[in-house]
Amino acid sequence: MSHAPQALDRATIEKLQPVITSLVQQYQTQPDTAVAEFRVVSRVVSGFENQASARDFHFTVDEPEALGGTNKGPNPVEILLGSLGTCQQIVISAYAAALGIELDSLRIDVRGSLDLRGLFNVAEVPSGFEAITFDVQLAARNATDAQLEQLKTLALEHCPVLDTLQRSVAVRSSYTWSSAPAQARSA
Repeated sequence: MSHAPQALDRATIEKLQPVITSLVQQYQTQPDTAVAEFRVVSRVVSGFENQASARDFHFTVDEPEALGGTNKGPNPVEILLGSLGTCQQIVISAYAAALGIELDSLRIDVRGSLDLRGLFNVAEVPSGFEAITFDVQLAARNATDAQLEQLKTLALEHCPVLDTLQRSVAVRSSYTWSSAPAQARSA
């Protein structure tokens, strides 16, 4: 009889626990090693289709056809929602591993609605989400209600994407452009 794969089984816990323990010890004794910079570079392919690159990974970002795109990938706000859901899953899995909790399943449904009039400058409404909601469905094999409540608290308090969305973060920008015709630039 075959079993469905677990979201976090004993073998994975045994692999993750020493990594997490080592990192925690390192960051406690050498706090300067805990600062990490992440980077994504994007470029236009055609129209609204964009190619984004993070480390050695490349992914397509596009708009649905109803918004003028070619529907070749999720759009930026869907990626934002996906970032929150997957970050919660990773944080929950990491803390579950640290606590020795086996997860049979973990699913997160993230939703947000926005008023497209803000994007298209047809009304004085925000361009972004008014609110984001996520629901976590988790099945654990060997955890008490108290441990699961602790896991929930840790996930809500230590998820980098959730933290970023919930507080004001400085965003700096710079634009560099050329207004010379293409022929003049190539000469």
